[in-house]
Amino acid sequence: MQDIQAYFWGSGEVNSRLREVMTRSYQQVRSEAQSHDITLRNAAFRIAVTKVAEATKVRGIYP
Repeated sequence: MQDIQAYFWGSGEVNSRLREVMTRSYQQVRSEAQSHDITLRNAAFRIAVTKVAEATKVRGIYP
């Protein structure tokens, strides 16, 4: 977004947004791990595979 619109964020803004994304992602992985009694690594894989499966269902498989 920054380069496409010729709008650049300062390092503070980048770090702030990154912190939000990382915190939200960690909380999602932790919740998945606790609810299924699995490791954080396996929870992250479950989330990733689910996202890919949903995107494939919506968009189809492209060559």
